[in-house]
Amino acid sequence: MDVMRRRVKPTNHQQTQSARLDDRLPSLEAVAAGAARAFASPADVDLYKACKQFFDLKC
Repeated sequence: MDVMRRRVKPTNHQQTQSARLDDRLPSLEAVAAGAARAFASPADVDLYKACKQFFDLKC
């Protein structure tokens, strides 16, 4: 599957979104890791959504 991801040239919009997500993912991971038990679920959902979008864009 990684081979297919490399063969497709992303559009400018996809490249911009990928760069934005690339900057955002480390902070979301830190928030999810440091979140208190009560706030872990929303932080994990935000991280999951960002990772899914990153994968869907084929970054």
